[in-house]
Amino acid sequence: MLSVQDLRKCYANGTWALQGVTFKLERGNCLGLVGVSGCGKSTLARIICGLEGFQSGEISLEGIRYRGLRRQDPRILRRQVQMVFQDTSGSLDPRCKVWQTLEEPLTNYERLSRAAVRSRVEGLLAQVGLGTDLAGSYPHELSGGQRQRVVIARALAVEPAYLICDEPVSSLDRETREQILSLLLKLQKPGDSTARGILFITHDIALAFRMSTHILVMRDGTILEDLHGGASCARDPYTRGLFAALPYPETGGLC
Repeated sequence: MLSVQDLRKCYANGTWALQGVTFKLERGNCLGLVGVSGCGKSTLARIICGLEGFQSGEISLEGIRYRGLRRQDPRILRRQVQMVFQDTSGSLDPRCKVWQTLEEPLTNYERLSRAAVRSRVEGLLAQVGLGTDLAGSYPHELSGGQRQRVVIARALAVEPAYLICDEPVSSLDRETREQILSLLLKLQKPGDSTARGILFITHDIALAFRMSTHILVMRDGTILEDLHGGASCARDPYTRGLFAALPYPETGGLC
């Protein structure tokens, strides 16, 4: 279980990005996190992945506190929690070919022969629906959807227990978006305690319900509402406003 308790983050300019955020994510489940831009979603994602620090509160991974993990071996945290970034161009090294991008985490965290690494890279490409013919391509030679598949494959390379997806489809066209969402849905195994847990971050509350039946609504760095089972349980006016703003007529009756 990934547990976040009373997490608080304040930047040097005095701006509070997170104020008392608390939730739990179990393996085999997908938790949606919804909010408008600037509410603290990406800051929370970066903290969970160990890319930023925090002032107070506690995060624990399978019962072990993050602070303890950082003292023991930060590599344990990086192996167990991986992130899929929103900006596919910025999250891939433009100087590395696809096979180099996927090979790096394997050589850093595994003791494998060259043949085994090559086999794993081919397996990762197949898992995300890419052919081996793209292994020698640079990021700028790929489409947005192909780059996002590479980012997902890199995150899966070390077989993490938890996957943090920060707006993974917001910059993609509709057809590619559906392909990536289908891929993420295939990675889910609801109720399987040995499967990975997924934190799906988005500004689209309807999309959050599509990916998960349990979502958190964030506003100004706080968890405003915890929704289970459907939009009909929304009580806060802010949450209901998010549903009302959706451009999908078929979802209008949900709130």
